[in-house]
Amino acid sequence: MAKSWWKILCALLVVYSAIAGLYFPLKPGVESINHGKLNPNQKLTVDVNGYNTRFNQEQNLAFYLQDHKQLLKADSIIVVNASEAKAVFVLPEAFGSNTLHLIGTGEKDGLIVLTEAIIVDNAMVNKIYGLRKDALPNQNIKADYFGFPYQHNLYETSRNLYFHVPMWFGMIVLFSISVFFSIKSLLTSSALDDIKAVESVNIGVIFGTLGIVTGAVWAKFTWGAFWSFDVKQNFAAISLLLYFAYLILRNAIDEEQKRAKIAAIYNIFAFPMMVVLLFVLPRLSDSLHPGNGGNPGFNAYDLDSHMRMVFYPAVLGWILIGYWIYTLLVRVRVLEQNNLNHD
Repeated sequence: MAKSWWKILCALLVVYSAIAGLYFPLKPGVESINHGKLNPNQKLTVDVNGYNTRFNQEQNLAFYLQDHKQLLKADSIIVVNASEAKAVFVLPEAFGSNTLHLIGTGEKDGLIVLTEAIIVDNAMVNKIYGLRKDALPNQNIKADYFGFPYQHNLYETSRNLYFHVPMWFGMIVLFSISVFFSIKSLLTSSALDDIKAVESVNIGVIFGTLGIVTGAVWAKFTWGAFWSFDVKQNFAAISLLLYFAYLILRNAIDEEQKRAKIAAIYNIFAFPMMVVLLFVLPRLSDSLHPGNGGNPGFNAYDLDSHMRMVFYPAVLGWILIGYWIYTLLVRVRVLEQNNLNHD
């Protein structure tokens, strides 16, 4: 039992991250708005459609249009239901830029934001800021329940973070184990080291495939297609092909010692190539993927403390479960090898 504590921890972490990641709701946000034509010195009614919001008149609900940190507060608000409200603004003569952000505050929903909510006609833009400098109350106000951050272009698919990314972490760890034992097998000519090298690749390839599949599902929602030939997607696929080639190479050689040495040498070169393909080249090209091609990484804009409470355990849990499966396969292969030698 004492030797199996990490296996129990592994199971608990995976179950916890799966349940918590799928159960806890997203925090409130603005899903979309509708508005009429913008005319200077006239009233503008903005229909706000909330996501997981609880709009009501009793929560001191307020809406603002923001431009260069200056705010125009809504003169009046009509609450239609918990997820719909109408905010009426009296427009100034001019705006300071071509885009306005919508900000909402409330005692129940906290601070909700829709960036670049309104595009301003060039005729209404000049160098004079037309927005009043109304102070935004309770800027640090938060929703009154535990929830994950709302991201407008991700919605509920942000929960994929607890599966897609940890699988890639697990793959990297398993491939690292493989290259370690490949180097060791060249030094020791140990059959056990060779078995450990190939079995870690077998599980790493499975984790990488799951990572690509979950990423494709995410891409379908956010980018509009399962495979958009983004550089990150392409290089991830090439990285996996490198290790598929490793497995094919092993099966093409019958003599054990020769197979172990050639496969080990290939693996030693494949690992740094995989690192370059996944972590270096995508950063040098335009990419839709967060963290590459100038796009901010996921944690740069919405990975808050609540997400970290699930994300980090998920990463550790998936790494441990990958290692657990790898140890089981090694034991099975060793038993098979012993039976062959006994026969």
